[in-house]
Amino acid sequence: MKNADSIQDYYNKFYSNSKKFKALKSKFALYYQEARLYAFSLFHDLKDKKILEIGIGSGYETKIFLKQRAKVTAIDISSRALEMANKRYKKAYKNSFRTVKGDIHKLNFNANSFDYIYGNSILMFVDHKKVLKECTRVLKPKGKIIIVDSLNKNLIAKIYRKLRAPWRRSIRPGYYDLKENSAFSRSYKIKYRVFYFLSIFLLSLDHRKLLFRIVYAIDNYISKRFKLLHQYFWIVVLEITK
Repeated sequence: MKNADSIQDYYNKFYSNSKKFKALKSKFALYYQEARLYAFSLFHDLKDKKILEIGIGSGYETKIFLKQRAKVTAIDISSRALEMANKRYKKAYKNSFRTVKGDIHKLNFNANSFDYIYGNSILMFVDHKKVLKECTRVLKPKGKIIIVDSLNKNLIAKIYRKLRAPWRRSIRPGYYDLKENSAFSRSYKIKYRVFYFLSIFLLSLDHRKLLFRIVYAIDNYISKRFKLLHQYFWIVVLEITK
């Protein structure tokens, strides 16, 4: 794993600082809520389905799966993150939730084990090719990998990462490039949707405000009409079918 010790140390400290964690979690969850909701719409009939959540963090999104009676296995490199996730869900969902501390480059699961694999903001910390190959190994035939992540070429995002990102001094992320899709598509069926081109300037607004909705609609129009501009959006949702 890229900078494995640095990543583990950073997130153990991050999740130990409850005030900082809650503030950042709340802010970013709202910032790209449309992308997250779209990702969740790609899951279907989750009762008794086996889901592997890679890089679970504190389990902020896990409840969505558990409420639909899925069986969730969560893996993370941070022991502190897993402590928080277990505290949140282990008692209420003891028969359908378990956690594993480990490296997602080497998943300790049998082949064809999971119906879905989900990750949010995880690719920037890993070797994309190795992780996606390992994920497809443990994915059942016709299963899906659904990932929400950042792209590498949006100018505003690049400025933020350089000047303000809380991990900028301790971690060297490797953000996803849409050019990688062509390599993965030789082995897997891959679809994607991008979010936030012009609307990235307005993410701090209430997304129900008319101004945001208008600019967001313009983004959707650009996305549909100008594929060459996809690489300059901020967020991508990948849907990979085995």
